[in-house]
Amino acid sequence: MPGSPLAGFRRLVLASSALALPVLAGVLVAPPASALGILPPSNPAASISAPPSMISACYGGGTATSCQTAAIAAIDAARAREGVGPLLLPSNYSSVTAAEQLFVLVDLERVARDVAPIAGMTPVLDNEAQAGAAGHTDPTGPNGATWDSTVAVGEASALTTDYDWMYNDGPGSANAACPADCWGHRDAILGNGQLMGAGSAGSAYATVVASGYSESTVFSWAQEQPYTAGHAYWQVGTNGEVYDYGNAGFLGTTSVGRLNRPVVDMASDPAGGYWLVAADGGVFTFDGAPYDGSTGNMHLNAPIVGIASTPDGGGYWLVASDGGVFTFGDATFDGSPAALRLNAPVTSIVDDPATGGYWLMASDGGVFNYDAPLFGSMGGIHLSAPIVGASAS
Repeated sequence: MPGSPLAGFRRLVLASSALALPVLAGVLVAPPASALGILPPSNPAASISAPPSMISACYGGGTATSCQTAAIAAIDAARAREGVGPLLLPSNYSSVTAAEQLFVLVDLERVARDVAPIAGMTPVLDNEAQAGAAGHTDPTGPNGATWDSTVAVGEASALTTDYDWMYNDGPGSANAACPADCWGHRDAILGNGQLMGAGSAGSAYATVVASGYSESTVFSWAQEQPYTAGHAYWQVGTNGEVYDYGNAGFLGTTSVGRLNRPVVDMASDPAGGYWLVAADGGVFTFDGAPYDGSTGNMHLNAPIVGIASTPDGGGYWLVASDGGVFTFGDATFDGSPAALRLNAPVTSIVDDPATGGYWLMASDGGVFNYDAPLFGSMGGIHLSAPIVGASAS
């Protein structure tokens, strides 16, 4: 197909996504489709022409920095019309290639709408996309696969390409395929896709997205996850309902299934994804977070109240309100106060990324440290309300 700020939280939308199904206590079923933003087969009612600020900065002799700032502002304003949060670029965005930038932007648009990200770029698909960009034509996908492709010519950057494909691709835009095939580029970005190729040649950019196709990736969304740190967070309810903010992306929920016990905590996997834990110790894993075991089928002296990931994401600790610590994966047992008479119940566990140890926090502010330094506590001090959580610096 030839063609050329919202602040605050985003509400939960249930979306299909990659899901690891553990053996655990509780029932887990696939979540329904997303309703955040506008998704195929629906499309925006009208194109949003590029604002003068973006045209001036990106096509009127502005710097690369001023163009990036103006393009992000334009994208944020267009996203706000859909009820979608602002675009937050990974910290390594400026250091990856233009083709990789395009891949990153495609996945950022997908996860912002709770659509599962494309796993990565592959050599064959990249070559097809690069040929399309060089020839100013739609790339061709692999035989035997379901695929869709896009091309844009006369663009200033991957960001302006994203803007034109996602927000300025309908009636009245430069999309020559309108009115027969308006929003085709947007449909390709947000539609079904597992692997992708991207290419750039001067002012031309192209992609090809394929499903039902297998090939090793050379640049993946998982590689980008560490660079999105600080750009997002999740919240979880006792029914397992997950709320995502920023670039977090919705990766799955237990809220559409019947649980044996309520969810009490969640932990993020440094490689992407997250774990939810229920009061009986049942562990639910999402988007590649490894399932290393649970206490779901064990008799517990006290309910589980917290979970913490090891620094490398290769395991996790569970803690019970009596201070009992349970280790899974590469998590090591460094001690617990379970044999002691506690003045107040333990409410959370925090991993120390510097030592690989952990802290336990009690509701009276008492801190128990295991292979982690003790800096002080609120234990013995009169509190107007109980301590319920903590976080490592």
